[in-house]
Amino acid sequence: ASDFAVRVSCLPRAYTDPHAVKAHFSFFGPIASIALSVDSLPLLRSLERQHRLAAAWRKLHTMHALLPAAQKARRAPALRRAAERLLVKMTRARATLRAESAAPCVCN
Repeated sequence: ASDFAVRVSCLPRAYTDPHAVKAHFSFFGPIASIALSVDSLPLLRSLERQHRLAAAWRKLHTMHALLPAAQKARRAPALRRAAERLLVKMTRARATLRAESAAPCVCN
């Protein structure tokens, strides 16, 4: 009896169940075990972006809080625009993160 492993990548999204993968490849002979690994890089990138945007949001609020009253009044429109742009980015990043986490696992 031979003892070896085979790595298969780029499986269709439907093949995230080890039993389905085993059933499919058992055509070639007996299979002792199946192990699937998940490509989580897109999800990790989305999480990192969400954390960077949250840090930028905190920094913007800290900058605003530390400004003297005279400068707050003068810089209010620019700070408001920056906050609005950041909120749009955060909303899009949150939607991407939700989609990434809800998507079926893509196996390596």
